[in-house]
Amino acid sequence: MYECDVVIIGAGPAGSTAAREISVRGYDVLLVEKDTYPGENNVCAGCIDQNSAGSLNLPSDIVEKKTSKSTYYFPWKTYVQNISHVTVLRSVFDRFLAEKAVKKGAKLLVSTLAFDVTRSRDGIVVNLKNRVSGEKDKLKAKLAIFADGPSTLASKKFKGIGFQREQQKALAAIYDIEWRNNPFEHLEFFFDRNVSPWGYGWIFPKKDWLNVGVGCSISKMRGNIRTYLDFLVDKHPVASKKLHGREKLTFAASIIPLAHAEKISDDRILVVGDAAGMVDPVWGGGIGYAIKGGMLAAEVAVKALEKNSFDGTLLSQFEQEWKKGKAYKLIRKLELILELFNLYSKFDEDAYFRLHHLLALKRGAYKVNKIPKLD
Repeated sequence: MYECDVVIIGAGPAGSTAAREISVRGYDVLLVEKDTYPGENNVCAGCIDQNSAGSLNLPSDIVEKKTSKSTYYFPWKTYVQNISHVTVLRSVFDRFLAEKAVKKGAKLLVSTLAFDVTRSRDGIVVNLKNRVSGEKDKLKAKLAIFADGPSTLASKKFKGIGFQREQQKALAAIYDIEWRNNPFEHLEFFFDRNVSPWGYGWIFPKKDWLNVGVGCSISKMRGNIRTYLDFLVDKHPVASKKLHGREKLTFAASIIPLAHAEKISDDRILVVGDAAGMVDPVWGGGIGYAIKGGMLAAEVAVKALEKNSFDGTLLSQFEQEWKKGKAYKLIRKLELILELFNLYSKFDEDAYFRLHHLLALKRGAYKVNKIPKLD
């Protein structure tokens, strides 16, 4: 049996950030990752706003592309916004964050599935299975941080904790499409009911390929997610012309939470990132929220370790502080706005696109008469 101070399940941005910040304080942290390396099977467009990227001090080999514009294709017109982002490969970016945690003293277990968890007065026990050898083991810790995505083990084992199965969620699907040294220096967003009736499609450039994807609220889907994605790539009047003849390297799909979890802490438990619904419910992005959540979880975990107290009252400081913060307030505000536009959709089937149009205008987007060139 392994023993440690803190076990963190999931080596994504939230989990690795928490692991790094706790380890640097001298505590024994075990970071458990089900894949052979962090980010291996992550379904994500891999985009970070310039401010967040700057705070992470990303080395040049982590950054795939720096973009200065975003183009929005609405059914009625095309708009462009001057805004800076960087794109990354999650298979590289997530490993980078996990390696930073390891350098600060965290231990990383890969190809290891956490499949069961129990807690008692003297600790929390996680059952582990090596996905290569099939060997099973147990791990005992003082505190567990769940950063294992929307299908989190926390909600399966402890009632009402973490993102719940019945909450609003989207399905996202992506192709990686080969295009070496492509000329894209901007992000592209496609709003079309054939692409997604309640969502959007995108093209995000990397150095040698494009991340092309579609996301749609599951409750609004009228077909198969891959059918939507294939329409974007093969039939959309703008996107298909750009992508014609390009090789589709990989396909992947995954669930994205569109609602914040009601409860994200309990006795010996903290929940962060997608597992807590820390995601922008309009855009579906969660990297920045995950990192902020991981930082705050680490702060509260260190306080608990210093006091050797892991009851729900002390750990509720995490939930209280998170819900006082700007990130949570913005998520809740967007959830309420979406509810209003959902009601409005009874009168206008383009209601979701109208919302994005308004948000784009608020951020300074301007109308263009011609489709922007690949510059």
